[in-house]
Amino acid sequence: MRVDQRTALLLAVALLGSGPVFTGSDPVFISSALATTAPAAPHVVKIDSFAYKPAVITVKVGDTVEWQNDDPVPHTATSKSGGFDSGSIAAGAKWRYVAKKKGRFAYICTFHPIMKGELVVE
Repeated sequence: MRVDQRTALLLAVALLGSGPVFTGSDPVFISSALATTAPAAPHVVKIDSFAYKPAVITVKVGDTVEWQNDDPVPHTATSKSGGFDSGSIAAGAKWRYVAKKKGRFAYICTFHPIMKGELVVE
């Protein structure tokens, strides 16, 4: 079985991650930065002074959104359309949600309905 240079290079990147790859008489050096990418940091919504900050957050499908409760009382992040519901987020606690479908999702705190936010998923 004969393996061409491109296939050998791709296999080496997949198996080794970094280091020299021999595609003939000369080695080719592959950086591990090319082989892997760091996971994206979650998008953060702070709950502070009975408000969601930012009030509107835009993310992509598959992104993680984290609500961080910096108030001294519990809150929720509850979609009005039923798309997500954090349940009670205790003071000092966090809750994460992975955006599953595109759309605009208005949400409130069920304990304090004056608190309003919107999650926009592109």
